[in-house]
Amino acid sequence: ESHRHPALFGKIGNHIHSLEHLGEYTPQNLSNIAWAFAKADTTHPSLFREVANHIASHCDLRAFKPQELSILMWAFSKVWIFPPRLFEKVAIHIESRRDLRGFEPQALSNIALAYSKAYATVDIAHPR
Repeated sequence: ESHRHPALFGKIGNHIHSLEHLGEYTPQNLSNIAWAFAKADTTHPSLFREVANHIASHCDLRAFKPQELSILMWAFSKVWIFPPRLFEKVAIHIESRRDLRGFEPQALSNIALAYSKAYATVDIAHPR
């Protein structure tokens, strides 16, 4: 457990969460942060909420590479956090693409897994 350095992740998460905005963070930064916390099995719900709210409110998803979207969605599903606005925005973005060229098989697998876990956990389905 000590090799995971929970205090380090706590310090990083608290710092990022305390920022007034995440405008200086690139899509790669945002996906890497989420990935690092998820990979270390370290959740920081307020950080994940902050990242999700920032992306849902301020980010043009066309700026995200397919791999960055994949990593981001995988990370949220790994820590069992499913912000509806983020998941809805990403789904609409992917659905609206002309095709899925650029998405590697692993990326599509990660995204599908994230949504299957989300739908099994909370109701984020499109309104009927």
